[in-house]
Amino acid sequence: AFDVVLMDVQMPNIDGHDAASMIRGMEAQGDRLPIIALTGFAGAEERARCLQHMDEYMTKPLLANVLARMLLKLVTRRVVPATSAYHEATDMQAAAMQIEHGAANEAASITEL
Repeated sequence: AFDVVLMDVQMPNIDGHDAASMIRGMEAQGDRLPIIALTGFAGAEERARCLQHMDEYMTKPLLANVLARMLLKLVTRRVVPATSAYHEATDMQAAAMQIEHGAANEAASITEL
């Protein structure tokens, strides 16, 4: 079982929209696998199309802190508190905060140059 899918929208043979639609068709009722659309197109039409079958939308290039927050939000929705998975989610939150802090420091260093 997977926790989340990072779906490239522009793939050969089958695009991400069709692949996400196929995944949705195979899911059991009430068991929704989070799918994040990854695309190079930033238009409103593309965003709306992605969100028809996918849960989130990101444009390339990816920003680590945005991806970390998005993963945290989507994956913790699927976690049941008071289990070992809850502790994994807590570890993920700590990791996401470290990634975000690192990205902020990196951005500060670049501006200093």
